Amino acid sequence: STDPAESKKKKPFSFPLEKIFGVTQWYGNTTYQNPHTGIDFGVTNEKVLAIGDGEIVSVGIDNNGECNSGGKYILVKQSNGMYSGYFHLSKISTKIGKKVKKGEIIGISGNTGMWNCQKLGYHLHFTTRKTRASNTHVNPVKYQELSSKAENERSEKVRERVIKARDIQTLRFKERTGIY
Repeated sequence: STDPAESKKKKPFSFPLEKIFGVTQWYGNTTYQNPHTGIDFGVTNEKVLAIGDGEIVSVGIDNNGECNSGGKYILVKQSNGMYSGYFHLSKISTKIGKKVKKGEIIGISGNTGMWNCQKLGYHLHFTTRKTRASNTHVNPVKYQELSSKAENERSEKVRERVIKARDIQTLRFKERTGIY
């Protein structure tokens, strides 16, 4: 298979935020949109990260008519040929043609854009696409490690503490019982 999600045991992309945040709307057919083309994370003014190595191919204000807009956005061509999109940003911290690395800050989440002439509230609308075309959206969950760098580091520290505590308990048991 040539599917990037299946070409590696580990999914190719990281989490688009520094911390884990709740999802306010999943990809696919939802109560609010049919289809919803990405995942919405309920965040306010949080750092938005590149999910993989790639190149910025588009930035600006998404405008699909007077009352439907993704607001400030960034589109990245990933090194595996897929694309990632970040919408409703309050700040864009990159420019077209810039090469980005996984985990690099590229913007700040916000509340720009609207749906049916209504502000949507603060959130990050995050998308993945097979190609640059807007009709090639795919479910980000299939391609993304849904954990953050901070979460991974925290998990590693917890694992180290558990191992250390286990080693101390084992040593104390051996000292008490004389069994080595």
